[in-house]
Formats: sequence, C-alpha cells, structure tokens
Amino acid sequence: MMRYRKAGNEAAGGLIVPFAPMQYRKRSTMKRINYITKENFNKYGIIIDFTGRPDNPSFEIIVKNEEDPWRIAMLRVEDREFTFLEKHPASLETFEPVEGVSLLLVSLETEPDEFEYFILDRPVCLNHGVWHSIITLTEVSKIKITENLEVDTDYYNLNEPLELFAASHKKSAL
Repeated sequence: MMRYRKAGNEAAGGLIVPFAPMQYRKRSTMKRINYITKENFNKYGIIIDFTGRPDNPSFEIIVKNEEDPWRIAMLRVEDREFTFLEKHPASLETFEPVEGVSLLLVSLETEPDEFEYFILDRPVCLNHGVWHSIITLTEVSKIKITENLEVDTDYYNLNEPLELFAASHKKSAL
C-alpha cells in the first residue's frame, strides 16, 4: 500500500497529487493539479467569463459558432478514475460546474506525461480536438455542457485506469 504525506502548493496555483503511472505501477510520479487561469488554460480553450472590456458590459458573448447549431446537456460524473480520453475534432465544448467537485484532465496528446489536471471550479470552453476526461472528487458531480448538435467523438482507452490518490493529512513515509 502506498502512503503519501500531505502535498500541495496552493500559493503556486496548484496542488501536487501523486498518481500511479499507467505502465509502471510500482513507481509513482507527482503531477500538479492546477487552478484554472487564463494563462495556464489558454492552449486548451477559454474561461467563460467577462473579458474585461473597458466599457464593462452587463451582457457579453464569449463564444459563438454561426456554422453549426448547438445543444445544452447535463453530465453526471460518478467515476473516480480516468479510464479513457475523448476529443471532438469539429466541436467546441463547454464544461460548466453545477454541483460537486470535479477534476478535468486535458491534453493535446495521448501520452500520460503530457496530461494536465485542473480543478473544474469555473466554466471553460475546450478548443477543437483537445483530449479530455473528467472524474469527481465528491460523491457525484454535475456539469453543464454546451456543444454542437451533432458531435463526432474520437476515443482513446487508457492501458489501465489512472488513479489519483488524495494526500494524507498525517506525515508518513512514502
């Protein structure tokens, strides 16, 4: 059984969380879980928020797509480990947290070393073709999703589940 000491560096914009690598389960690697900021999420998509225009409008269109009709859906997340990734080559997709605490995995590649993790604590819109997956850190999470009416999806099954381990509050040896 692996044990972990309390880990984290919230002042640096994220938490450090150990996970068991997918091919070499006997070693562990530390991966940072980030809070979403404009700077660190830019390559995957945008934050759904006011843009900070000088005229400070009370209504602002953040994302629009006049070529394809969109749909709004709800996603119930009960998974606690990542087992697959998906991407939508021809559709933007929003993830808007409604209930619970979720962890968003995003990547431009399917290599585990390239995965980045974000606490989904604010609404985001993923770019076309971004690999992604979501797990819950609570019993259940609910996410509002907006995407094209018709969505083509590519799936990538992980070799084995990617488990994240919560850091212990007690000091213990690794």
